[in-house]
Amino acid sequence: MIYNHIPLTGPLGRRKGGKKNIRYRDIIYGLALLIVFALPFHIQLTRYLIGGFIGVWLLELIVKNGPGRMPRQLFRQLKHQRLIWLVIAFYLFHVLSLVVSSNVEQAFFDLERKLTLLLIPLAFSSLPTIKEKRQHHILISFVAANGVIALICTGFFIDRLLDPPYFNKFLDYPLYYIYRDFSLFNHPTYFALFMGLSVAFLLYLYHQSQTLISRLWIVVMVVFFSLLVFVISSRAAIIVLVVLLILAIFHYGRSPAVKIALLAGLVALSTLGLTNYRFNNYLELAGKVIQGKKVDSRELIEQDALRFLLWDVAVDLTRENLWLGTGTGDIRKDLKEEYVRRDILKHMQRTFNPHNQYLSTLLGVGILGMLVLLSILIWPLILACRRRDYLGMSLLIVFLLNLAFESMLSRSPGILSFAFFYGWIILHRYREDPQDEIE
Repeated sequence: MIYNHIPLTGPLGRRKGGKKNIRYRDIIYGLALLIVFALPFHIQLTRYLIGGFIGVWLLELIVKNGPGRMPRQLFRQLKHQRLIWLVIAFYLFHVLSLVVSSNVEQAFFDLERKLTLLLIPLAFSSLPTIKEKRQHHILISFVAANGVIALICTGFFIDRLLDPPYFNKFLDYPLYYIYRDFSLFNHPTYFALFMGLSVAFLLYLYHQSQTLISRLWIVVMVVFFSLLVFVISSRAAIIVLVVLLILAIFHYGRSPAVKIALLAGLVALSTLGLTNYRFNNYLELAGKVIQGKKVDSRELIEQDALRFLLWDVAVDLTRENLWLGTGTGDIRKDLKEEYVRRDILKHMQRTFNPHNQYLSTLLGVGILGMLVLLSILIWPLILACRRRDYLGMSLLIVFLLNLAFESMLSRSPGILSFAFFYGWIILHRYREDPQDEIE
């Protein structure tokens, strides 16, 4: 498989006299740096930057090819890139959901919100190849943003602890108050997602020939971000960290010293994870299931394991609408009705989604849509394993696991982060050269 290189032509691609003008590449590169830096800080600002990114991409296509020839030229660039057609198919299933949904307005809103999942991958599939050095810079920009956020959140939380009444409450339930109050910029779930992605990127950068960040600082940040994930007590993120370290052991652990260090880290992470109180209820329930004991809804609620009930409700609803789903516009209404029927709505602060993207997709657009989503993740994972590409493998594992615990493609932080990193790290880096395939 050969990386594609698309030559720049046209007003944004060449100066007078035929000399190359790299302004288009530089604008795209600069916007990518800004997008990944803004992503953990401010979602609305990230939307504006992504709008600019897409606008520059479209403008270059129009100027280079003309408005009439632009769609045909884009199709020529994409027709041999099989992964992008899965992304297009996934979006088309949501378009079809407009017909299935009785609440068309809500379905259209969901379609509009997911438009980034289509446009960003399309852009990265047809952009000029980003040099490896610049790709490292983009990763470092994202890591730097999360480092700044981690320090700001730590400082503000320490300041809160200086208040004696709050400190006394904190001593009674420390992990609860950290989970509730530590993250200032995002919900703890997405804070932990960004920390997990940062650890994956840092493990990759540690083994690359880049000079912007030393290996010592990489190790310090991996430890710092990992500790934050544990004190935030995001169960999904803790599992992701353990899996990332196992992957690193198999991928990078060639010398005995490296293997020992990574294994020691794995043991420490696993121990910290299993001793975290937020795992206690699930471990207790798992023990009862293993012993053959029946676990009813009341016990799940008492054990703060409402997520299992949400999954059960979603599975029951999908049985009635297996092929096309209930429609993305009707998910909330159907879930609320079932929560009321089962008398569990009173235990919720709001009408929760299924807290599982695969079930959310199955419920909204049916089994075919869910299979396309799984293909979007699993097919490139197989390609990444064949290439021994740690960056691609780690990104896909982070999202594969997180999507099993949260409906991340239903909220802006999940949509924007998945669209950008999947479009760049997978579609942009794994695309095939159409000329080579034709020949």
